[in-house]
Amino acid sequence: MKKILCVCAMLGLGTLAVAGPTIKMLNDSTPAYSMQILEDGFAGYSSGTVLSTFCLEYHETFSPGHSYYATLGTDAISGGMDWAGGIYGQGPLKPAFGGDPLDERTAFLFTRFIEGDSRFTDQNKLQNAIHYIEAEFSNPRLIGQKNSYVLLAEQAVAEGGEWYGMGIGNVRVATLWTSLSNGIYSGYAQDQLVMVSPVPAPGAVLLAGVGSLLVGWLNRRKSL
Repeated sequence: MKKILCVCAMLGLGTLAVAGPTIKMLNDSTPAYSMQILEDGFAGYSSGTVLSTFCLEYHETFSPGHSYYATLGTDAISGGMDWAGGIYGQGPLKPAFGGDPLDERTAFLFTRFIEGDSRFTDQNKLQNAIHYIEAEFSNPRLIGQKNSYVLLAEQAVAEGGEWYGMGIGNVRVATLWTSLSNGIYSGYAQDQLVMVSPVPAPGAVLLAGVGSLLVGWLNRRKSL
């Protein structure tokens, strides 16, 4: 998720060149939001790819049409509110400082949405569920944001559930920054959910290569 700096050669000397922004946010009217990849290879995608995303943080915002530097990780840059491990109504309310690990329930919901699961088509409801799970509602009166999507996620991660033991899968946190100088990011904007493109296993790559060679050899034999 750290911004990759391109190393280029100039007059025989290795010079560090600061690359441009990583992503561009295309809309902020309603979820799911649209993120365009600007840096080839970010999250495993080619430049120009447009992804669906949801916000992790409730109080932070991004600007539509603006480009950002982005880093990939498994934590939000700062926490929401800690209700005894994210369970509302249990334990004291206190701000959570430092990295806030992505919840497996959020990963389940986002993954199923990206997969086109018909159970999760209400995007505003899904965004509220994510904010609830990630303990982003500091006002106790907003506890009512717990909805049926949260309940389905809780069932999914429970023992015997469809997401039991899956952790966060291929879901990651894309942290958006406005500036990058001397390898240091600044101007934190927002944390967005992204689904990273899975890298093929070495065995699968080898098998595909062998298959291609075999097809080529057979074609050459036919031409003889």
